[in-house]
Amino acid sequence: MHFKENITLVFHAMTIGMAFAASYFIGAPKLYDSLLVGAFLFGACCYLIIRLSYKQGLASDKVLFKAYRLINWSVPVVLFIIHFYLFFEAVEVQDFIEYKSFEELSYLGIFTLAVWPFLLIVYLIGNTIIGITQLFLFLQLPITIALSVLLVVMLGFAYQRLYQLKQHDNIGFSIPLAILRSLTPILLCSYLLIEIAPKYMG
Repeated sequence: MHFKENITLVFHAMTIGMAFAASYFIGAPKLYDSLLVGAFLFGACCYLIIRLSYKQGLASDKVLFKAYRLINWSVPVVLFIIHFYLFFEAVEVQDFIEYKSFEELSYLGIFTLAVWPFLLIVYLIGNTIIGITQLFLFLQLPITIALSVLLVVMLGFAYQRLYQLKQHDNIGFSIPLAILRSLTPILLCSYLLIEIAPKYMG
């Protein structure tokens, strides 16, 4: 039983660590592997500290930590929505690469046999990338809306769980304050690693 609890604890610590790392990964203009690992470890440590502080062996613990995970994962979702929108706002629609037939390349002589298959691969890869970009440009608004709905649902579930906890448990707390305390570490960590730490990196 203890083994299962320990595995669950490690798994949840890793998911929170990934939320912190994802926030850094999405928001950082230049990535540093050490800072990415630092964000992951800091997030995992925050979860373990909260777990040790509030663990009471009650069913309410499960509700509390589900809400905590949902609140933390809302941050990378918000950052992704912002970066997704800004990135595709700056992307111009490209035309597909014009296909060159074997006959059109015949002026290369015998080298056509070597060049043409290679160009086919280039056309395929290039047009695939352009096609995917055009698809995302076409779906930009629907995807943004879908992610925004996901964000609202996540925060809604988090609020619902905190409300259940407040109604059925003897722990007295303010829901807005609980959300603020959950968001503060990940926001502060992201700010320090994205804006401050790179200035001191070699």
